[in-house]
This record gives sequence, structure tokens and C-alpha cells, in this order.
Amino acid sequence: MACSQESCTKTQCRHYSQCGFQLNRRKASEADVIITNHALVWADSEHRVLPAPENTLMVLDEAHHTKDTFRDSIARALVLERLGTLAEANFHLEDIHSFAVNLLKQTQWLDKHQNHAQGLANAVVELKQWMDSCIKTQQADRDGVRQLRFVRGQLPEEFTKIINRVRAPLSKLVAALNGLSEKLVDHECSSTNDEAQKAAAQLKLNSVLFPLTNVIEVLGLFSDQLFSGAPIAKWVQENGGTITLHACPVAVNQPLHDQFWTQYIGTVLTSVTLRTCGHFERLRQDLGIDQLKAFFRCVASPFDYQSQSRLIVPPSLPEPRPHSDDTHTLAIAQDFLSRLEGHQAALLLFCSKRQLNLLMERYAASYGDALLNQYDMPREELLATHEARLKANKRSVLVGTASLAEGLSLEKELLTLVGIAKLPFPMLSDPLSEAEAELVAENRQFFECMLPRCSLALSQMAGRLVRSLAWWEDLVVYDPRLVTKRYGGDLLSNLPPMPLSHVTARESKGR
Repeated sequence: MACSQESCTKTQCRHYSQCGFQLNRRKASEADVIITNHALVWADSEHRVLPAPENTLMVLDEAHHTKDTFRDSIARALVLERLGTLAEANFHLEDIHSFAVNLLKQTQWLDKHQNHAQGLANAVVELKQWMDSCIKTQQADRDGVRQLRFVRGQLPEEFTKIINRVRAPLSKLVAALNGLSEKLVDHECSSTNDEAQKAAAQLKLNSVLFPLTNVIEVLGLFSDQLFSGAPIAKWVQENGGTITLHACPVAVNQPLHDQFWTQYIGTVLTSVTLRTCGHFERLRQDLGIDQLKAFFRCVASPFDYQSQSRLIVPPSLPEPRPHSDDTHTLAIAQDFLSRLEGHQAALLLFCSKRQLNLLMERYAASYGDALLNQYDMPREELLATHEARLKANKRSVLVGTASLAEGLSLEKELLTLVGIAKLPFPMLSDPLSEAEAELVAENRQFFECMLPRCSLALSQMAGRLVRSLAWWEDLVVYDPRLVTKRYGGDLLSNLPPMPLSHVTARESKGR
């Protein structure tokens, strides 16, 4: 079974009529309701597996991910090592030529196009050498990863020239391979041997065309200054000796508006966390909804937060600072351990893996065997272990970072206490965040870039808590800035309406 875009020969495959993917695709075209993921919806604008948008009402759940998932779908990456391996194999032109001779009688095909392959191979070596020399000047992070981002998407002149030297022979080679592919499609087989050769030829062609087409797309984004009117973030990353070129549009509001919102007969976006800082303005801007007639609704929760929960910001707590993790982590470890006396099932979330590791290394012994580290086992096993411990009447504390909270749903006795180590402000240190920040005045970056993301992440973390109509739960935020800073009110306005408390761990036991 061929299950990748690169290896699938579609209608040229002799098993096409029995193909499970194609059968389900035909079923989808006849269905009234289709349930799928974001990635297929975005890819469908090119491949049209789903029904025509003009006949479709689209409902996007977990819509707070829309910007990220759509941006991921149009981002492009090029691993130089893979391109170099293809070049060293002469792009498998000898194998492709043998098919051209045997099936299409094109005896001169390789002679006509070998110079394109050689020119491309030489340019790829030059590109890799240039990238090697540049990336070595960058400081590696704690994980040994080096990154070089091109500020405002501006490439050095020498790099632009090298890219052009790659693109010229690349375009000619891809055009030649596409021409051969079209001839193969039209070729009528006279025997089963011919059919087998034709299928093998198409597979070999696809195995070269697919990565080379990706190279064209990546270098195209690298060469362009704008994508649908938005700047393009461009960076190079080296990890374990592997160099990867990345290009991604910074904003996607215009393509979302043009390719989706205006094409479907209607769209419904749903999520518990569509608002940031208590309003929908960021959503409107990020997703291109501000140009449309749109209705926004906040639906009341069935949970009685006032009587079922508390939001606790412990008193006399040290404010987390970049270089004071030890003091802050000690305060969390001691306070959370005391609060556990009234709870069997808990979740403690950190904003950095470093602080999580600090807790595990220095303070885990105080918790006995109750701590279950997100990074010690797969998620499914982690949750199963958590539930098994509780059924055996043992205390269980899930410990992890924000990724553990995403999509986590533990009801009733499976979770009654959630601790958040500090407000989840983004670092703005990844290339995309840095590129976004460049578009905003420096004195507005906190309010327009950091605060909305913190609001969204905090709401996601808090949303792990109340999942039952008849259960009492506590949310403890170990960051006094939530109540001492002016922006704390914006963050609180986005949380469920839990009563705010400053009770100590000792006072909390007697609730």
C-alpha cells in the first residue's frame, strides 16, 4: 500500500478502484456531515477532497488553533542533507532514463537534461557550504540548536545570488521531469510487464519530483518579500549537524479571508478560549474576520464556578524573575505540598521545562512517589497511571508544561487541584514570534504580542479544572503579578468567574 503523496500514483495505479483512500474520498463526497481535522481542511484548497465550499457549512472546533494550524500548512522547510543526498545520487536520472528508453523510446532524454542536474548539484554544494559557514557563527542554545534568522526577511546579497543559482537549473530539471511524467500518463501499455514498468517509473519520478517541488516552494518563499501582503519569516536551523531552511508567512489573515471565509456558505468558530483579555479583537485581526459580517457570542457555562471552585493567589509569594527560579520553585514546592493534604488528584503546570526539572531534581522526594512527570512516559500511559493510582487510593500529581494541559479532560475525582507555576508569558524567542514582534512598535510589543498569548495560555490551563457539575476544585496561581499588576485585570477577565482568594495552604484545608 502506498500511503504518501510522494508515492501515490493515483489513477495510474492498477489498484485505484479498490484503494481505501479513494473509496473513502468518494464516500465523503456523498456524506451530509464530514468530521476531519484542521490540516485536511487547509490542504483541501489544493486537493479538493472535501465537498465544494459553496455548498458547505464549516464548523471549526478548537478554533483558537486556527492561525497556527493554517500557518503550519503554508510554511515550508528544506532539509539540505536530503537535497544533498538526492544530488549525490544524480537525482536518480539513470533509473528514470531507463524507463524513458524502455517505455517511451526517448533514448536522448538523459543527454538533454544531465547538464541541468549537474548544475543543480554544484549549486546545492555551494548553498550547503555557505549555510555551514553562517550557522557556525551562531550561539547554540541549551539543546545544542543553532539558529540564524534574517531580520525583516532581508537576505544577504550573496545568499540571494546562491539561491538564484540553485533555482535556475532546478526549474529546468523539474520542467523536464514533469514533461516525462505527462508522457508516462498518456502512455498506453500493451502488456502486464508494461503496466508494472509504468507504475515503477511513476513511483521513481514522484520520489524525485516531490522533494524538488518542495525546494522550489521553499526557495520561492525565501526570494519573496511578501505573502498575500504579509512579511515572511525566514530562518536557518542547525540541529545535530542537520541544516534546515524555514520560511513562513508572519500573518495569515488575508489568505484565510480570501480562500476560506468568503468561499464557504457559512463558518462557525468554536472554542472555550476564543477571547483574549476578555474580548474578541485579537481573533478578528489574526483571522481576517474584521473584514466580514461576523457575530460573536459567549455561551454561559453549565458549571457553577462561584460555589464549585476558587482561584487562589497565595499571599507573600515571591514574584518569578528570570534568574530566581530556585527561590520561586522552593515556594511552589512547599505550598503545593501543603495544599495536597486536602486533595488526592492534582496537576502542577510549569511554563518551562527547566523549572519543572528543578522541582523534580530537588523537591520530588518530599512528595514520595506521587509525582508523575509528563516527560517520563507517553501521554496515554501517564494518564492511565494517574487513574490507576487514584483507584488504588494513592495520591497522584501530574507534573508538566503547557503542552500537557492542552486537550486534557479529567472529571470529578480525577482532578481537584490545579497549580500554575507562573503566568505563561511567551518568550518571543522563536523565529516566528520575533518576526511578529518586528511589526509592532517596541513599546507596544508586551501588550500586542505577549499579553494576548499569555491570556490564551492561562485560560487553557485554567480550563483543565471544573469538569463536573458536582465537584469542588481549586486553581492556585503562583504568580502575584495576576493581582498586583494593572494587566492582571485583563487576564482575570478571560478566566472562568471563580471567586478570588488569598488563603494560605493551612487555611485552605478548612474550606
